[in-house]
Amino acid sequence: GPEAHAPPVFLTAADWTQVASVAVEHGVAGLIYWNASHVSRLGALWETCPSGARFAFREEYYRNLARNLYWREELSRIAAVFLANGLRPIVLRGLTFMGTLYPDDGMRSSDDCDLCVRPADHAPEGIDWPALPESWTSMAAPPGSPLSP
Repeated sequence: GPEAHAPPVFLTAADWTQVASVAVEHGVAGLIYWNASHVSRLGALWETCPSGARFAFREEYYRNLARNLYWREELSRIAAVFLANGLRPIVLRGLTFMGTLYPDDGMRSSDDCDLCVRPADHAPEGIDWPALPESWTSMAAPPGSPLSP
């Protein structure tokens, strides 16, 4: 016979507020927002989300988007300096997942850009590392930047 389907589970306003808080804390609010906005079968559940919680999800999504666009641009500059000096940077984690595991840059929270250089590569003499912007060496958005966590 036909399979029985469990009735949909809806969250209360207090539940949604708690979910939004935990999602922001754990860096998954953008992922939840994107999926709720793009997966039609989540529509009925998403409709129960109060505006304050929706705002928290949406705000984190756009914050992620801005940060990740910033890090893409920074990575281009970092890679140019490395490559101009014979170093081949290997991008790890965060930015490597953009466009692969995460089809949208706002889905994943990222506060840095992880790079690795092969042990066989040695920085040649004369690279002016101190002249690099602080954001490149600290791997965090510049202090005071709207992109700072």
